[in-house]
Amino acid sequence: MTEVTVLICTKEILQSLTLQSIATAKANTNISFDLVVLETKDFAHPRDINKVLRFVKTKYFVTMDDDILPEKNWLEELIKVAESDTKIGAVQANIRTPEGIIFIWHGEANPFVREPEKVQEIGFASTALTLYKTKVMKEVGYFDENFSKWSFDTDYSWRIKEKGYRVVVAPKAKAVHLMSHTVSKNPEAKKYEILDRVYLVKKWFISGRFKDEYAINNSDFINHWRRYCERS
Repeated sequence: MTEVTVLICTKEILQSLTLQSIATAKANTNISFDLVVLETKDFAHPRDINKVLRFVKTKYFVTMDDDILPEKNWLEELIKVAESDTKIGAVQANIRTPEGIIFIWHGEANPFVREPEKVQEIGFASTALTLYKTKVMKEVGYFDENFSKWSFDTDYSWRIKEKGYRVVVAPKAKAVHLMSHTVSKNPEAKKYEILDRVYLVKKWFISGRFKDEYAINNSDFINHWRRYCERS
C-alpha cells in the first residue's frame, strides 16, 4: 500500500505537457504513489482538489500542476522534510521557472530572490508542487471554494498556521515550473484573479484575522487590494 497520493488537475489529460509532467514525476522518484489525474473544464481549482481530497486515505497528499517537471528524488526529499518535524503541515518543493525565477514566497507578492539552502518557513505553499500531511488537512478542513485559482493556497497555508503547524520549503526537492500553462488559456483569468485577491483581503486583513507571523507580505500589494475593496 502506498503512502502518497499525487493529484494533477488539467484541462486536457492527453496533452503532451501533462503527459511529460506525469512521466517526469514517475521517473525521478523511487517511491511508489497513487496518481490521480483530474480533467476539469471549470475554473475552480479548490473545488477540483476537494473532489479528490474527500477520498484520500494515504498519509500524504501531493498537489502538482500539469506543467511541473520534478527533478531527481523530489518525493524522497519532500517526505524527508515532512517527517523531520511533527509540527510541519505542508512542504513545498524548491520550484523555479526555466528562466531561473524562484517560485517560492515569503508572503503575498513577496518572492524569494534566491533559492533556499535550508529548510525554512515560507509565507505560503503553492499547490504547484506541495506535499501535505493528510492528518493535518483533516484538522484544517477543505480548500475554500470561494476562491477560483489565485490565493486559495495562500489561504490554506494560513489556516494550517492558525492550527499551530509549520509551512516550509524543501530545498533539495527541486522542480521546474513552466508557468500557468492552463490558466493562461482562459480568457476570463483576469476577472477571477481580481475576485480572488479581493476575497483574500476581506477574509484575512479587513476582518483582522491575519497575524504577522503567518507571512511577510508585500505591504503595497495588500494595501492596493484593501483600497480596491473599499472603493467597490
